[in-house]
Amino acid sequence: MFKTPITTSPLISAQADTVLGRISGGSYFGDVSFLSTLRALVFPRMPEGDAISFSVSRSNYSEADAKRYNSRELADLIASKNSRIGTTGGFALHYFDSTDKIANEKSMNAIMSKFEEVRSGYKRVDKITAFYKQFPVACYINEELKAVALFVGQMDHRRYHFIQAAIVPAMPWYFTPGQPLTPLEMSVIHAVTDRTKDENDYNDAIRKIYDTFDFRSELIRRKLSGFETAFIRDALAVEQRNYANKIDRINQLNRQIADAFREQNDISIRIAGMERKIEEGGDDSELMEYFLASKNLTLTEVSGSTVHFIVRSNLEYFDPEAAKAAIDNPNARLYSRCRNISSNNEDLKKLWTAIFLDEKLRINVCARFSLSLDGGVSTNGGHGSGFGAEFNDCLPHPHVEYYNCMGGYVQIINELMMKHDYIMAIEQCVASCQSLNFNDGTVIGKFCEVMSGDDTGNNRCVVLPDGKVVTPREAIAWLKEQE
Repeated sequence: MFKTPITTSPLISAQADTVLGRISGGSYFGDVSFLSTLRALVFPRMPEGDAISFSVSRSNYSEADAKRYNSRELADLIASKNSRIGTTGGFALHYFDSTDKIANEKSMNAIMSKFEEVRSGYKRVDKITAFYKQFPVACYINEELKAVALFVGQMDHRRYHFIQAAIVPAMPWYFTPGQPLTPLEMSVIHAVTDRTKDENDYNDAIRKIYDTFDFRSELIRRKLSGFETAFIRDALAVEQRNYANKIDRINQLNRQIADAFREQNDISIRIAGMERKIEEGGDDSELMEYFLASKNLTLTEVSGSTVHFIVRSNLEYFDPEAAKAAIDNPNARLYSRCRNISSNNEDLKKLWTAIFLDEKLRINVCARFSLSLDGGVSTNGGHGSGFGAEFNDCLPHPHVEYYNCMGGYVQIINELMMKHDYIMAIEQCVASCQSLNFNDGTVIGKFCEVMSGDDTGNNRCVVLPDGKVVTPREAIAWLKEQE
C-alpha cells in the first residue's frame, strides 16, 4: 500500500492498447494505476467480445444539500454523476469530496440505503464493505450487465491504490473458483494492500505481467501486413515498364538488338521472381519475420516506404585498450564528468572496470533509426527523450541520440540498401547502437553526463549478473557487497 501516484505504466500505452484496448478508462488526478491493474488482472479472463469502460467521478454535496433531498433523491443524484453506471461493462468508481465530513456520511448513507432502488439490477457485495474497515466503501454489481459501481468516502492516492483489491470480489463473472489468481497477479494485489510494499513493488509486478503479453508481434503484424508485397508490386510495375521500353528499343535500334534481348531476358527473370513471390508469399514477408524474431527491435511506425524503429541492446563494441587507458587515467572524463555518481575515484574505477574490462556488468542502451527501402538510413535522435515507459531501463545512446551520428556505419548501411539487403542494414543499425568510441572525447563526455543523470534524469541502465537493472550508484554498492 503506497501513496505515490502511478502516472505511467507499460500497460497504459499505444503499444499496449493494440492488445488491451477492450479495457479503457480514465484516471484519478493522473494516477493510471486502477486502469493498469484492471488490464493486468481482468484481461486474461475476458472472453472475446467483452469490454470494460472504467470511469472515476466525485460529488461534493454539502450538509444543506443533503437535507434538501430525501435519501432516494440524493442516491439518484449521486448515481447520475457517473455515466458508466447502468451500462454494459461499466466500472464506475465514485467518491465523496465535500469538506464537510457529515455531508459525506449522509451521501454514503443514501447510497447504502437506496442505491438498489434507484438503479435496479445492482446488488451490494457486503464482504467488500466489511473488508475496508478504515474508511466507508460500498460496492454494487450487476451480473447481467457485468457492471460495477464502487462508492468510497473521501479519496486520496493511498486509498485509490488500496481500493483496487476490490476488483477481484467485485467481478465474480471473471474471477471464478476454478481460476484462482496466479502468483504474478497476487503480487499486484500485495503491492496495493501490504503496508510494507511501495510503488516500486507495484511497478515491478506490472512489468512482469506486461512481459507475458506479446505486444510486439501484434504491432508488427498490424503495421507490416501487406507492406512488402505492395513495395514489390510497385517495383514490378517499374520492371514491366522497362520491359516494354526494351521491346521498343529492339524495334528501333537493330544495331543494339543483341544487347536489348539480353536485358529483356534479365528483366523477365526478375519479373517472374517477383510475381512468384507475390503468389506464394502472401502478406507475410522476410522483413516482418525478422522483426517478429528480433526481440531487441521495437517497430514504431511505417510511413510509405520508410520503417521507423527503436533498437534496444547492450554496449558490446568498444576498444578495450582505449577503455583501459581511460579507466587508468584519474583525470579522464569517466571521473571528472561523473561526480553525480560518486565523488570517490576508486568507486568509479570499480564500476568502469566491471563494465568495460571484466564485463561483469552490462549497460542497456537504446537508439532510434529510420530506414527508407528506396533511400537510406537516418537517425531520429531526440536528446534522450520520448522513448516511452518500456525503455526506462535503457541509456539513450550518447552518439546516435544526442548527435544524430552513426559514424562509419552510415556508409555501410547505405551500400547495403543499394543492394536491397535491408535485413543486414538493420543489423548494422543494431551494431551502431552497441558501439561506444572511447577515442571520441565529445561522445565519452556525453556518455558520462547521461550516465550521471544530468540530461535525462533517468540513468537506471546497469544490468547486474542476475538481470536486475540498477543505477550506477546502486551498481557500485552491489560491487562493494561482492568484495
